[in-house]
Amino acid sequence: MKNNDVELIHRILAGDDAAFENLVNKYRKQVHSLAWRKIGDFHIAEEITQDTFLKVYQNLSTLKNPNQFSGWLYVITANQCYAWLRKRRIETESLEDTGIDVIEGAAYSKYIAAEQAKGSIETQREVVKKLLSKLKESDRTVITLYYFGEMTCEEISRFLGVSTSAIKSRLSRARRRLKKEEPMIREALNNAKPDVRNLVGENSDTPGRGNNTGQASNQVLSDPGDYTRWRLPEGAKARLGKGEMTGNIAFSPDGTRLAVGSAIGIWIYDVRLGEEKELDLFTGDTEVVNVLAFSPDGTIIASGGSDKTVRLWDVDTGKQVGTFMGHTWTITAIAFSPDGSTLATGNGSIEEIEKIVPEVRLWNVQTGEHITTLTGHTKRITCVAFSPDGSTLASSSNDQTVQLWDPQTGEHKSTLNENWGRVSSVTYSPDGKVLAIAYPDAVQLLDEQTGTHKITIKEHNGDVFTVAFSPDGATLATGAYDTVRLWDIQTGDPITTFEGHSRGVPSIAFSPDGSTLASAGSDNTVRLWDIQTGKHRTTFKGYAGSLTSLAYSPNGKTILSGNRNGVGSLWDVQTKQKIATLKGHTNYITAVVYASDENTIATAGRDGTVRLWDAGNDVSQEHTRKPETSIVKHPDAFRSMAYAPDGNTIATGGRDGTVCFWDAQTGQQIATLRGHTAALNCVAFSPDGATLASASNDKTIRLWDVQTRQIITTLEGHTQGPNSIAFSPDGTTLASASDDKSVRLWDVREGEQKTIIKTPPQLRYISVVFSPNGDKVLTGSRDKPVQFWDTNTGEHIATLTGHTGGVNNVVFSPDGNTIASGSHDGTILLWELR
Repeated sequence: MKNNDVELIHRILAGDDAAFENLVNKYRKQVHSLAWRKIGDFHIAEEITQDTFLKVYQNLSTLKNPNQFSGWLYVITANQCYAWLRKRRIETESLEDTGIDVIEGAAYSKYIAAEQAKGSIETQREVVKKLLSKLKESDRTVITLYYFGEMTCEEISRFLGVSTSAIKSRLSRARRRLKKEEPMIREALNNAKPDVRNLVGENSDTPGRGNNTGQASNQVLSDPGDYTRWRLPEGAKARLGKGEMTGNIAFSPDGTRLAVGSAIGIWIYDVRLGEEKELDLFTGDTEVVNVLAFSPDGTIIASGGSDKTVRLWDVDTGKQVGTFMGHTWTITAIAFSPDGSTLATGNGSIEEIEKIVPEVRLWNVQTGEHITTLTGHTKRITCVAFSPDGSTLASSSNDQTVQLWDPQTGEHKSTLNENWGRVSSVTYSPDGKVLAIAYPDAVQLLDEQTGTHKITIKEHNGDVFTVAFSPDGATLATGAYDTVRLWDIQTGDPITTFEGHSRGVPSIAFSPDGSTLASAGSDNTVRLWDIQTGKHRTTFKGYAGSLTSLAYSPNGKTILSGNRNGVGSLWDVQTKQKIATLKGHTNYITAVVYASDENTIATAGRDGTVRLWDAGNDVSQEHTRKPETSIVKHPDAFRSMAYAPDGNTIATGGRDGTVCFWDAQTGQQIATLRGHTAALNCVAFSPDGATLASASNDKTIRLWDVQTRQIITTLEGHTQGPNSIAFSPDGTTLASASDDKSVRLWDVREGEQKTIIKTPPQLRYISVVFSPNGDKVLTGSRDKPVQFWDTNTGEHIATLTGHTGGVNNVVFSPDGNTIASGSHDGTILLWELR
């Protein structure tokens, strides 16, 4: 490994932010791959990766021997996975039934020794998979790290805390035990080319008019070129962002359009060369669109998602023309039969709840009738695919199998199971003779008739999430951790590598003529690649991760947002365009605020940092900004943040229950306030800056004297921790909102409750804010609605609906005429109040 861990650790402990970023970049791929293999869900693994590095940052000073960092990191990753699985009571083959105290109480090498009698783990390549079934645990671990982790013997030695000679001995012993597989091992070694580059492509968005016929798209509003106003909910005047991308994409049969699934609907793009632009947005799904497919004649798109409903859409008009209901869990797979008469859908749960039985359903497309239900899988369905002649339906699952069915009779044909691990994708070659099966380590090509192995593609850079055959059947495309690759299916040799995505690629699709490949990344971009030249063609952007925080600038001209990917965005309210991207946090952003002078932005993250940025917006196009200052080393991750009215002090609240004051100019910590007994969810300064309010999961709100830093009073009444608090403009009233389904108003001077707003009993509140003149309270809910309340009477005024995810933040414009709501669906909706 190129960067010296010890040197990086010393620099981090000395306060060098860049060193920590180097350490994260160095190990992110290994940690994410390990977490994904253990958990089985790509996005959950990303969150665990973030939490792992947060733990590393918080506890790095406790590492006695920096030379053992990699092994220490492995233990933390395993612990984070174990904690996630234990919380959800999920069975997993990747984690052994070992108490976390055992893992924490012993060196990793001792832990391995204690695990020698237990089950195998999944591996990256076919030869490794064969070896694992025959080797004891210690040898199995070395083989896994050597092939899957692409680590040298010296690196494995440091990772496990075992001597290099012992590692070489175990590797040699494993090879001797399977002498006949030695050629396969040699091939894997010769072709292994680690690639951890993280490149970002250009933005080639060109918002405009038109569709594949050259006619204006059928939009709700008069300007079909302004996609910020397409398909808006009633009462909304604009939408900032295209929502969070869910990863599923599909080409239309004529190759002129690309459909992209998102948290707010289906985006349709013109993908003709030189004409690339947004065409339409199909909305109607009440939750995230997970999967979609074009009908063979290109007239219909079928979609399925978290609302457990299958919808059919007219491609030309964007209108919903059919609804299929019956699934009892999230829809995770979808495919049309070759003749377009039948639709297959699969469902499942990330958490693999035992009482949820995964199933594949077949539907009559014309009548909407449910034909039959196919059961047999025991875990989430990940993919369904019809053979080209329509005689067979293949379904893959997290239960490590591929099932083959007769779609005409509903009878089960056979089960393919070669200990692949969680199968992420299955697809047929165009001639129907080959099945491509993607699993964590590789892609296996099987003879469709006999089920016998033809070839294994095992030289990918990281886990494989998706596969697609070229229309001529000669080439296979694979999407993995941060690359897309093309392979010769006769030899298994790599042809081309497409680089540009900065995160995993869960969906890829060939254009019908085979000239273009589209890839959708977890970096919230869709990229088009020219197959002949191997070059990047264009990028569709504007998508964002789940929004976690929101703020209006004091002058009302810009909106600042933060998302769970750790990226901040500046939006121009007038043009509705993004004017800057703020990159610097390594974990999701929990709070964003403007300084009163409008020149500085502060963002707080779960990476334990507050970062200060230039708030200037005098730019003609979007650009990426870096932070000017970083406030670091909070005792625990920041959950909340507030700027004092004078702009000189920043207050933060952490998971450890403390409030910290920081000098906004120097970044130095001024004071620590202690009193809460659980994590803080929100902090807020009174308008005069004399009082700070803090809300905690200990179910209390505390008011502090900023000058003396002493508790003034404690407000009690919520039965669950308040998620949000806000002072009225005159500072006499405090509003609080909670998951206990209540919004309360408190008298600040008397330190007692004034009233409980008459809220619906089912809503759980995340955000609350006063209007600029104090006559209204605005709330956001986990259950999606935005609501207004009269602060004098507590009566409900209005409800605004339109988000497909929980509303994390609501804010008023300074003039009180507009509100902005930010949601888990990855969008900001602007609402006109008059």
